[in-house]
Amino acid sequence: MSDLVKDLVGTWNVAFNQYRWTYTFAAGGMVKWRVSWGGQTGTGRWELRGSKAAVIWRNSETKESRNVPINPENQSGNIDADYASGQSIAIKDKARFDAVSPEGQQDAFACWAACLAWYTRALPDVQTTSQQSIIMLSDPNTWASNGNISLNGIMSVSLPGVLLNRSRTF
Repeated sequence: MSDLVKDLVGTWNVAFNQYRWTYTFAAGGMVKWRVSWGGQTGTGRWELRGSKAAVIWRNSETKESRNVPINPENQSGNIDADYASGQSIAIKDKARFDAVSPEGQQDAFACWAACLAWYTRALPDVQTTSQQSIIMLSDPNTWASNGNISLNGIMSVSLPGVLLNRSRTF
């Protein structure tokens, strides 16, 4: 992954006139938006076009671009929408992921517990929970015969003080 893509990938707080959004850029070119004060969401894709990272929103005529190189502390860009046009500013939300080191898997069959333990370290205001504690909190009846957790099991793991929003994609 190029440095440019690494700089862009992540969660951003975007301000444009009186509007505020949260954008999440993924390495594969997907991008999602969410209105900061409500439940509206949308998706699109991004691509590099010369000295710009262009954003193409699904079901929208809005044209948007981010200047390159990416500046996580003060990223400028342009928005051309039917409701307004002009410069936007974005700040990358680095606190969630960038400063949190990876979690080493301690059990050969519990990558899921390592992921959840990392998650408890990455979220602010959440009590850190060890992999061993997460395994102990899970229901052994949901484990597969080889020691892995079943799909239903991972959907039911609950950690005190951690809101997990899960859904099946297959």
